[in-house]
Amino acid sequence: QLAHGSSAGAIVSANAVILHGRSLNNTLRAHYIITTGLFTQGKIEEACQAALRVLEELGIRFPSLGAPIDQDTARIELDRTETLLKSLRLEDIMTRTLATDVDDALTFAMRFLWTLCPILYIQKPDMLVLVACRMMQICVNGTLMSEAAVAFAVYSSVLCKLRLRDRSAVCARMAMALLDRFHGKYSHEVLLLLNISIQPYCQPWHACLDSFERASRDATAVGDVVAELFCHSCVTVLYVFSTGSTLQDARSILLNKRETLRSCEHPHFFVPMVYLQILLNLIASDATSCDDVDPTILQGDATN
Repeated sequence: QLAHGSSAGAIVSANAVILHGRSLNNTLRAHYIITTGLFTQGKIEEACQAALRVLEELGIRFPSLGAPIDQDTARIELDRTETLLKSLRLEDIMTRTLATDVDDALTFAMRFLWTLCPILYIQKPDMLVLVACRMMQICVNGTLMSEAAVAFAVYSSVLCKLRLRDRSAVCARMAMALLDRFHGKYSHEVLLLLNISIQPYCQPWHACLDSFERASRDATAVGDVVAELFCHSCVTVLYVFSTGSTLQDARSILLNKRETLRSCEHPHFFVPMVYLQILLNLIASDATSCDDVDPTILQGDATN
């Protein structure tokens, strides 16, 4: 239901599973569907609180959303994580025992943790440091799971934001190696995270644009409408502008995806439509048609 854009229906079905579930472990997938559904609907705080509640039941605790994060606490957690990682080689991770059903709780803990990341990235970056560090500690101390690729990508993006770009690049390479190890599972998550952080410092923007297009295709393939939305609204069009492409090229990209994006219930849907309307206005050749238009209001078919 989530993959087909019915987040409300998915939440109803998941609540029914939780109601009849015998334990938390039996209902982790249902809790994750609810959290993802709330985020897709744009109910950001509810999604965050739902994830934090489940994580607390799994023994992973963080300060409440309203509580200030002590800078010293974040620095200590970061230093502790860096100490663990600096003695760790990629080969050490790759040769670990693969996660099994016994590790479901940790696997879902990782998924709940990264659900928090896009919310905290803007609203509470200090807490994002704590979340990224906890993800890495699970990776270092546990069995090998496909979610480790996302964990390294999250941690890399945090290090990049803190201007620790050499360390960020190392973690990005580990994320890509883990992505290959698990045959591209979660590729849209990993590629999106790395391309909005460290990759533009490590390679030409044309390469980043190709990677974003792959991330968008992979997000579509797994039904992650929100990830596809972010690829197109927040980044892809900006890269098209920055790589010397024409306005018509950018217009074609958004027109091809408009109907898919319209199916998304997320309130950030309006962002790609704003970009599209700007492009349509820039391409318009009839200057006299703008005489009676308020230049401070973006008008047109795309934004109506």
